Amino acid sequence: MHTNQVIVSGYVGNQPEARLTTRHGIATTRLALAQTEVYWKDEERMEKTHWFQIICYGKIAETAVQHVAKGTRLVVSGRLASRVWHDQDSGRDQSITEIIAHNLEISRWPKDRDVTVDAAGSTEVVHSEATPAVEEALEEVPF
Repeated sequence: MHTNQVIVSGYVGNQPEARLTTRHGIATTRLALAQTEVYWKDEERMEKTHWFQIICYGKIAETAVQHVAKGTRLVVSGRLASRVWHDQDSGRDQSITEIIAHNLEISRWPKDRDVTVDAAGSTEVVHSEATPAVEEALEEVPF
């Protein structure tokens, strides 16, 4: 049995790019996710940022364009996919490994709301415990 599943969390580093596939006209969204690793080297705190390219299709892509912006915190689950292309400028073959998203968990402001979208396109909004002022503000949001 072969398994290809990955889960990453981090912050969106760019405004999501929405497109349609050229062959079938399916919605697709590309975004970059940054994850910072903190470690210690010789008693000095060090940070290293890892970047992941995330590709969303269909309903997930549409939802990402509507609800995700630069700086949004995401938890993405999906599968790894590699592709190769020939770079005309350098004359060399290039490759990239991307995450094809199957599920997004979007942390939104105010911080007490989470939106989860799966590959079937179902959206679930979960409210955690919040102060009365936050609950009153949420009642005014028109959705």
